Amino acid sequence: MAGGAFAVYAYRKRISGATLNFAAGASLGALSGLLGFLALVPLAIVRLVFFPEGQERRRAVFEAMDKMVQTTDPQLQQQVQDTFSRFKTPEGFMILTIVSAVCVCLMFVFFSTLGGAIGASITRKTPK
Repeated sequence: MAGGAFAVYAYRKRISGATLNFAAGASLGALSGLLGFLALVPLAIVRLVFFPEGQERRRAVFEAMDKMVQTTDPQLQQQVQDTFSRFKTPEGFMILTIVSAVCVCLMFVFFSTLGGAIGASITRKTPK
């Protein structure tokens, strides 16, 4: 949210006298959220692939999946185990990573849109 609000603030500082309504602030916030996500993705990929903590994180995800299987309803336990075993393959982990990235992207855009709209509303100049 702060990224979207900051984008509106920076836009108003750069272009003096600019009027941003609610929709324009939301659009500016959404763009800032998308750009922020796109800036974060290469760093996250490098960290996950090339640094040892990426392997530790992967192991922690698999351990969490195993714990989740143990705590599920006994009638569903086999189905959950089969689903999670698919995610433990390299292809399955890639799919899990892509789905997670899409969800994070949507959250970045949503909250930045909200921040941009709020920032435009708060900094709107009142007519004299």
